[in-house]
Parts: sequence; structure tokens; C-alpha cells
Amino acid sequence: MVAAEARVTYSRQNDNLWFAIILITSVVATMYQLYWDFIKDWGFLNPKSINPWLRNDLILKNKNIYYMSIVLNIVLRVTWVETIMHFKVGPVHSQLLDFLLVALEVIRRGHWNFYKYWLVKTQCF
Repeated sequence: MVAAEARVTYSRQNDNLWFAIILITSVVATMYQLYWDFIKDWGFLNPKSINPWLRNDLILKNKNIYYMSIVLNIVLRVTWVETIMHFKVGPVHSQLLDFLLVALEVIRRGHWNFYKYWLVKTQCF
């Protein structure tokens, strides 16, 4: 919430101090979110697992999919960078970029739900 509020304030007061605040709060928030995604929600990054850095019980046979999911989640978690960098792409392109970022967030959440669902399902039985 602090990072989100800092981004709103930065959009109104575009100066170096707020840029530094937004950068620090967003990086901290992203690191915490990644930790929560991988460790708490997905059960990944377990060094003692029989599947290196994953969890013991895997639904998919191809472990590379899980590793690609980790990378994809990291990439999708840092899309906030565009909201503070304001890439110059023109008015029509800017709306398309906003749409793309929202679509990527929907993909990230669907991706998250897939792993969360299977983790909960396997722990219930």
C-alpha cells in the first residue's frame, strides 16, 4: 500500500525525492511479493526438496515449466517499472501499453491461481 500511495503521489509531484521514494518502496514491495509467491503460496525454492528448488509434490512432469514460471512471475511482478519510467510511445500507443500491462497482470494472477490451486489440492488429500 505504501508503494502504491508513493506512485500516486509521484504522479502528482514529479520530482527526484518522490522518484527515490517510489523506487525504494516498490523494490521492497516487489521483493516481499516474490518471497510470498514462491515460498508461502507456491511452496517453491525449497532447498531440501527432492525436486531441486521446487516442492516435493509436482503435478506437471516437466520441471522446466516450473522454472519458467518462476522467471515469468519475476518479469510480470516488475512491470510496475513502466508506471514510473513513463516510456514515450505516443497517445494511442500509451493506451495500448496500459492495456498490455493490465492484461499481463491478469495473466500473472491466473498463473498464480494455477499453482496455488494445485498446492492446496495436494495438501488436502
